[in-house]
Amino acid sequence: MLALYLRSALARLRFGKQIAAINIIGLTLGFTCFVIGYVVSEYLRSADQHMANIDRIYVVQQRNVWPGEDTAKAFSPSASRRLADYIRADVPEIAAVARLKSELVRVSVGDHSFPFPVRFADSDLLRIFDFPSVAGNAPAAGDASAALDEPRGAVITVDMAEGMFGTRDAVGKTFTMTRQQRTVDVVVRGVVAQSGKVSTVGFPSPRSNILAGMDVLDALSEGERRDDWYGDFSTPTYALLPADGSLSAAEFERRLQRLGDRVVPQRGETAGFRVRHVSDYYDDQMNAVLGQLGFAPGLRVTLLLFLPALAILAMACFNYVNLAVAIAATRAKEVGMNKVLGASTRQVVERHMLEAGVAVVIGLALGFALAASFVTAVNRLLALTIPFFELVGPAFWLTSAALALGTTALAGAYPAFVMSRFRPLDTLRAGSKSAGSGTLRGIFIGIQFTVASVMLTAVFVMYAQNGAMRREAAWLPADPLVQLDNNLLETPGVDSELLTAELLASPAIKGVTGMPDGVWTAAMTDDAYSRSELDGEVPVALRTRAISYDFFTTIGVQLSAGRSFTRGLDRPRDRGADRDTPQTGRRGLVADRDALRLLGWQNPSDAIGAAIYRRTASEEGPAAASVVEYEIIGVVDRPPLQALSTGAPSVYELDPHNSRLIVRLAADDVAGGLAHIDSTWKRLVPDSPLRAVRFVDESLHEAMQTMNWLATGLLSVVTLGFLVAVAGIFGMALFVASRRRHEIGIRKSLGAAARDILRQLLVEFGKPVLVGNVAAWPVAYVLAQIYGGLFLERAPATPWPYVGSLVLTLGIAWLGVGGQALRAARLQPARVLRCE
Repeated sequence: MLALYLRSALARLRFGKQIAAINIIGLTLGFTCFVIGYVVSEYLRSADQHMANIDRIYVVQQRNVWPGEDTAKAFSPSASRRLADYIRADVPEIAAVARLKSELVRVSVGDHSFPFPVRFADSDLLRIFDFPSVAGNAPAAGDASAALDEPRGAVITVDMAEGMFGTRDAVGKTFTMTRQQRTVDVVVRGVVAQSGKVSTVGFPSPRSNILAGMDVLDALSEGERRDDWYGDFSTPTYALLPADGSLSAAEFERRLQRLGDRVVPQRGETAGFRVRHVSDYYDDQMNAVLGQLGFAPGLRVTLLLFLPALAILAMACFNYVNLAVAIAATRAKEVGMNKVLGASTRQVVERHMLEAGVAVVIGLALGFALAASFVTAVNRLLALTIPFFELVGPAFWLTSAALALGTTALAGAYPAFVMSRFRPLDTLRAGSKSAGSGTLRGIFIGIQFTVASVMLTAVFVMYAQNGAMRREAAWLPADPLVQLDNNLLETPGVDSELLTAELLASPAIKGVTGMPDGVWTAAMTDDAYSRSELDGEVPVALRTRAISYDFFTTIGVQLSAGRSFTRGLDRPRDRGADRDTPQTGRRGLVADRDALRLLGWQNPSDAIGAAIYRRTASEEGPAAASVVEYEIIGVVDRPPLQALSTGAPSVYELDPHNSRLIVRLAADDVAGGLAHIDSTWKRLVPDSPLRAVRFVDESLHEAMQTMNWLATGLLSVVTLGFLVAVAGIFGMALFVASRRRHEIGIRKSLGAAARDILRQLLVEFGKPVLVGNVAAWPVAYVLAQIYGGLFLERAPATPWPYVGSLVLTLGIAWLGVGGQALRAARLQPARVLRCE
């Protein structure tokens, strides 16, 4: 019987090629998105699964909650750099604990020097993670676990060894690292094989080929501000639980919290800790980002990769239901004959469910092939190593089978039920029968276009918001601004004041200032500020941004009150000592309006000359915690040269040494200004080549690239959704036009013009599309508000994205059905009525 049903299902596909193709195309697109989402999700979840200790590797996470903040705030997937030392002392059962940090440093080998992202780690990292050793300081062949035990050591990959020294036998060879004018000699202690497997450590990989000891970073950072308990936690901390099971993850977490309660200084925040298995690292990392942007944390974020697939599959199911129910009317006689010959209701349902299952299986097979081709192309294009066929194991096929069964049930159950309800006597007498409700078909089409319209409106809003941020460059001065890529603090032998003076000596240069980060990026570190130095006052979280002299005047921003930093009057940050040590006298600070409102000033002028205090922690414990006093000297309306909202207002301190210079060029001599920058740099800083000079307005476009990619990715999903929706409405138009030939012939014989018939059909198909758009607008508006909230400069709210979505969806829908509607409207009444 099954073989008979299968042959019947295949015959039905051949008989109705157009309708079958429409259904299978929609299912194929949905399954393609599903397979890609599954592979990418599993690729991220497979991080470190090849490690021998995978069952015992955990990540320590930290979360600081301010008074009044949501206690469900996301944990940071990393922790304070100081936590690892306390864990070693207070939890001796831990087999190993190691910190990891990534920094851009200058690597030099002989006369060759280049900037490179280096991973720095405690020596225990190589006991937690096993990297296959090619050569090195190891207790056994193939074991790199002891390679970082000796000071000033590093492990490099085979590719890096051959690139730096011309041989893989690089153990014992020396190179130097330079950061912020400090240089350290580093000895290669081990060479490991290149790996294409994904790891949360990020080493070894094509983008990170050097792993150095944490003591090297400490030497490069000597005298700088130390990580306290309340910084931005950029130090992932890994822990290896004991092999004998004497310490569980839950018990380790409880002891961590007790440890934090004892050693973390109290300054208004509550510090919390938890441990998570390393397989959750990327989910937690994305959760932390979403939490900062205001989205609800706690999700398994990689599951979001399946949402486009589920949306498109649902639309494909609606297509199938609509077309199958409509076509059921033409199969009434066939069903009636089957029942007369003894077919039961259950057998009718089984037969038509199998037809749906065949279409689903074909769609799944085609989707799998398309996904495999797509991932292979992406691997080649982006030099990735996503092992597609390794990731689609038994779990994938079980999930796919469950999804296929669910899709079959969703797509085939209602049409099969409708046909099973046909009564033989009625169907054989009439030859056909009304199947399903036209209203229900309209609802299904409306739902499809509701989903498509939500996504399309979101795309329009995203592009409008991104365009508004690109127009943010319009407030920049007419004279072009450029930023030098070299940070003066990391450039040996440079005198910032002399360099500034020499640059200003040319008439082609109108101003020089600087900031440590690239323009349009946002500082992500919170500091605690208050109007009183007393511990009883709850501080507010503000973002401290370092700038140089003449910052606001150079970039063309007017202060709303007070003044900017002045040479000889304002004291810059002392680079010879920790900036958090107690200081005598006040240091100046410029604040934005929102920062002053948080501190209690509604009128900016009232804050000028007032003192505020930044509270800091100390390595010696709470008793040694210090307070830095500042005087508010100026107020700016909004943070300049910043694209995204950081969630906290900004204050600005003077630090001309930690600076990437921003130079204002004369508009009438841009080429001369650029040439003067290049020649002055070569003359004053001959040992450090100028890496790049970037125009500030072009840097904005680069800063918006991620958002543009997000919009483009959503547009791709929208395009797939529209293909499915339009295919469905086209199939429905194909069917309706053929089924209503008799009605149209009668209407035309009674005097209806072709344009009247065409207008009627277009209105009928346009109604569910219109209703779907109107239903989509509230959801699209909420999404637009969420996305706009990520930016400092929000695009004005206009109806055009919603109107544009309506016009485009109606246009696409009418384009899809227009040909069939026009063909139906041009029917010759005499020929139709004679044949029917």
